[in-house]
Amino acid sequence: MPGAEEADPEPGADPRLRLLGAYVARSLRPAAGAWERCAGTAEAERLLHAFLGREDEGSPQPLLVVRPGPGGLALRPGLDAGPEAGPPRAKGLFFLRTGPEPPGPRSLRGAVLCGDVPAAPLEHLAALFSQVVLPVLANEKNHRGWPHVVCQDVQRHAHGLQGDLLVILEQVNGKTVLPLPAGADEVGFVDSDSDSALDCTEKSVIYAIESAVIQWSRRVQGVLKRESSQPLLQGENPTPRVELEFWKSRAEDLEHVYNQLRAIKARGMARLLERVHSSYFPAFQAMCRDVVAALTEAQDIRTHLMPLSRHLEILESLEFPEVKPRLRPLLHVVCLIWATCGSYCSPGRLTVLLQEICNLLIQQASNYLNPEGLLRSEVEESQRKLQVAVDTLNFFKQMFQDRRENLHTYFKENQEVKEWDFQSSLVFVRLDGFLGRLLLVQVSVLVHIRLPAPYRGEPSRDPKSE
Repeated sequence: MPGAEEADPEPGADPRLRLLGAYVARSLRPAAGAWERCAGTAEAERLLHAFLGREDEGSPQPLLVVRPGPGGLALRPGLDAGPEAGPPRAKGLFFLRTGPEPPGPRSLRGAVLCGDVPAAPLEHLAALFSQVVLPVLANEKNHRGWPHVVCQDVQRHAHGLQGDLLVILEQVNGKTVLPLPAGADEVGFVDSDSDSALDCTEKSVIYAIESAVIQWSRRVQGVLKRESSQPLLQGENPTPRVELEFWKSRAEDLEHVYNQLRAIKARGMARLLERVHSSYFPAFQAMCRDVVAALTEAQDIRTHLMPLSRHLEILESLEFPEVKPRLRPLLHVVCLIWATCGSYCSPGRLTVLLQEICNLLIQQASNYLNPEGLLRSEVEESQRKLQVAVDTLNFFKQMFQDRRENLHTYFKENQEVKEWDFQSSLVFVRLDGFLGRLLLVQVSVLVHIRLPAPYRGEPSRDPKSE
């Protein structure tokens, strides 16, 4: 970079810091003085001293990354180092030492490599592989002098690395990706009905496709086994919003998987497996059937849960003393979901939703009572709030029992009535524990009221002073 690689040193300061700062100024264009403030912190001075000092032979090459932050520039020893490292919103700049000898005071050339770090490095690397590396390797003109086995091995490893990148991106973006094997680009356009085309298809391609079917089946099964009850089983206290979001994201993810299986290349892979009578073709068919069934179920449940969203918005926007009139309509919608959505009409799924409603009520009651303020406020006011919370939660249990007894009214005459044959303790286990603690607090408040003033921590009145 002209003007940044060489400079006259300034007395009283390490001139190499000014060389690094010149790169930062030209690449990131920060505010005036941002680099000086960043390099002047104690943590930055330690990192810069370690980066510019002499490096031991055989040790990893020091790396520094500079990124724009909310308070200026942030200096890190790696791409994802430090507690404040989160998803970057702008590109950064990296400095990499090329050898053990420290850079000189007049120039960084030959001792330090410098380059841009994209805001989304994983997406950038995946695009580089799919649009540059793989097409270059697929072009036979670029490796005419290579042995055939070497070409196949290099392409296989490149596709494997691309698949690993897609898996990582899947975990970041919440979408399931089915990586295509090496040779899938040509398979989608091969006439599988032609014997000559099949004879030209290499066994290595068929083996790669069969291996991909195994990998896809494992990934799809992992998606299908996910249940909305996992947060509850892990000891968390999710609200109904988590249930709605789970089925929304599940439907979108399964639709993404379905579209990949319906793509031209995937269909070409299936036709080829069928044509060569591969033993993996039935597994591919079973995987497609499972995805279609799960997608249909997820879309059905998502559609039936949508009316619940409006009731939850109203419930969450109200003050807790105003919640009681909204509990009957809420349970009415739950009963309609039970009676009309065959995919959701199972005790396991309904108990999860009801437990999440209980968690929402407990959360709202806790915010309303404000335990710290409850002990500091007037005793009568605390008693009133406690009574409101107990009455509201008990009313919800009464409404649950009432809807349970009248569940037949939600089914048509010629429709089989499916009762809630699960134990209510499965639904109210946490709510009952919360109610028990509220009753203990109520008793403590009542005892506090009936105690004489000196025992309540209040000054006793002296009749003579009146």
